[in-house]
Amino acid sequence: AFSISNEADRRFLSRLCIKAGDIGHAALPWYLHEQWVAGVLEEFYTQGDEEVSLGLPISPLCNRAELCDIGTTQRGFLDIVCMPLFTVLADEQHHAKNKNDNLGKSKSHSSLHGVLKSVRGAAIAELQANSQRWIDDHD
Repeated sequence: AFSISNEADRRFLSRLCIKAGDIGHAALPWYLHEQWVAGVLEEFYTQGDEEVSLGLPISPLCNRAELCDIGTTQRGFLDIVCMPLFTVLADEQHHAKNKNDNLGKSKSHSSLHGVLKSVRGAAIAELQANSQRWIDDHD
């Protein structure tokens, strides 16, 4: 079982937080999330262009000539990749609070608790709204 007092578990949780930061645009308000997606898609297409110029096979989602259904792919990314990660982080916040670990009064635990609390509140709500918006706006 996970324990915030276990160093290996804290390191694992830290890696989850770093990953969440990497894909965190998914939990931003729509206007920011949509800008990030445009930037990521351009990065993918640039990679595909480079692969073509080198005579390499084009990686998935990187072929500018075969534009994908952005709404469907983004909804899949949010629902299959982002939501499970953010849900685990939110559940861990709930678990740590209920477990009442000995680290409960430490400054680092308090900071972590604040971050995870915001995951449960704002981040998951934005993820859900963005996921639905990709379908509503791109049907």
